[in-house]
Amino acid sequence: MPVIEVLSCLGFVYGCISALRQLDFKKIIAYSSVVHMHLVLFSLFSFNLFGLLGSILLMLSHGLTSAGIFFCLGFLYDRLGTRNILYIKGFFLDAPLYSIFFFLFILSNISFPGSLNFISELICLMGIFLMFKSLNIVFIFLGLILNTYYNFLLFNRLVFGNINNNLPLNY
Repeated sequence: MPVIEVLSCLGFVYGCISALRQLDFKKIIAYSSVVHMHLVLFSLFSFNLFGLLGSILLMLSHGLTSAGIFFCLGFLYDRLGTRNILYIKGFFLDAPLYSIFFFLFILSNISFPGSLNFISELICLMGIFLMFKSLNIVFIFLGLILNTYYNFLLFNRLVFGNINNNLPLNY
């Protein structure tokens, strides 16, 4: 049990740090999925009803949210031909409706209050708090803060900023 607790917390924070270093936007969302599944694992090993219910809800809600984000990013890749976030900037003026939907999916991915991800992560954290009273909870909150940071960083880089006209054709 302590081994799973430590590995889940370290994987949670390591996944967030790895997502911060990526330049490929699909890899950033993939690392986001890894981070959420570490929370699911940690919650499952709390061995209580809150942990089990929160884990099931988080897997369901994250599956829907990730599918929406991958759909939005696939749309970008089909139109622009690159997944590098250094080349894609400032498409809010060209696609405002797309930017709004992308923003709603990002808010759901960071578990903004009112989304199913928020409810499921709250239930997961309740299950974790009932079982574990250790320092590893600090790592979970650090991971949640980093999760919010790299999701908003991705959104800000893709939607706002200066338009880069130096996009290579065959990248």
